[in-house]
Amino acid sequence: MGNVKTMEQNITVEVDGLLNAWRSKATSRVLVVASVVLLPVLLAVLSGRFCHFALPVRIVCVLLFLALVSAALRPQWNLKWRASVLLGTLAIASALQLVVTQLSGSGRLSLLALPIFALILLGPRVGWLMVILSIALYTSIVFLGQAELLVLWNVADTDTSLFFWIFQGLRLSSVLLIMMALLTRFHNLQRRTMIAELTALRKLETETADRLRLETEITRVSERERLKLGSELHDGLCQHLTAALLNCTALENKRDKKGSESVTEITGIRESIEESIDMAYDVACGLCLLDMAADALIPALERLCRSVSDRQGISCRIQTDGDVTVDNPEYALHLYRIIAEAVANAVKHAQCSQILIRITQKMTGVMLSVSDNGRGIFETIKDRKGLGRRIMAHRAELMGGALSVSTEPGCGTTVTCRLPDAEGLS
Repeated sequence: MGNVKTMEQNITVEVDGLLNAWRSKATSRVLVVASVVLLPVLLAVLSGRFCHFALPVRIVCVLLFLALVSAALRPQWNLKWRASVLLGTLAIASALQLVVTQLSGSGRLSLLALPIFALILLGPRVGWLMVILSIALYTSIVFLGQAELLVLWNVADTDTSLFFWIFQGLRLSSVLLIMMALLTRFHNLQRRTMIAELTALRKLETETADRLRLETEITRVSERERLKLGSELHDGLCQHLTAALLNCTALENKRDKKGSESVTEITGIRESIEESIDMAYDVACGLCLLDMAADALIPALERLCRSVSDRQGISCRIQTDGDVTVDNPEYALHLYRIIAEAVANAVKHAQCSQILIRITQKMTGVMLSVSDNGRGIFETIKDRKGLGRRIMAHRAELMGGALSVSTEPGCGTTVTCRLPDAEGLS
């Protein structure tokens, strides 16, 4: 239970970090756009061409614009500080615009957009604070203007009454509250969706890791059972067959001295027992193929090549680029099984006369390939389930590698396994 809560907390922190990273980029772009847009406004305020402001007001406008430009040019600053500079500058610019245009211009739209910017850049809590600020600014300017306390407010220039502006303010407030409520719900929904998506991703990664661990354990158990069976064949069946062979040989010698006609039959039995011993030994060697030493893979592959050449009459050889050793015994087993399966497929399906095994050590890892000069086995096995190929690919994935098969009719087949540079390979 504690691990689940810890994971949920970590995911929440990660999602908040992703949101803050996006907000930081968005704030940088908005700061640049706001600096460009507000520059003509600042020049108009300083020139006094459209309206006249007192010197302290112009100084404050210059300082705010410099702060805005500084925040735009310093993306390494804290997000809250940069966004606060942006929101403060926009709030003051909106208030001045309302004063100059006597509430009839686009200043009301600026006050409407201010909370939306705050919600997007700093979250719902700051957004609702900006709602209160926007309503307070609008209300203050309306009453101060009607009381003729603002220098730029000229009641004679407008025929509207106080109740008209109050009604307009109520309409704008209603629209703003509805928009903020919807955007807040959307923001929370997006955040919950991101948390759910990241939680599902983490669970999938955990389940994938568990599945890989279980598959690795199953493979390990399978190899142990294979080793046990090989040992029983070698130490049990082969020993009994050897004892039977010795008894048969002794009986053959005894009968040979007496000149019995049954010597030929005994000789046939002895030869069958010898073949059985060879077959059982080959099976035991196939099951117990490696002695787990770092340099055991190459000798095991050489024995595989000799066995294929002797039994199948196919030229099978191994080519290595430098000294390639595998320190991890499990990796050695996987590599051997992949090569053995590829060689078996070539012998069974390709109708080839040559098989070449290459093992190359590169900067990015190890690459091994099994190539033949046969007819290309794709046409032969494409309609099959391909269990052997899937097992080879699975073994490559267990080592963090990838398997590929390239084949063309009449041009042979190449099975390639690429492994990254890992601790088990050297």
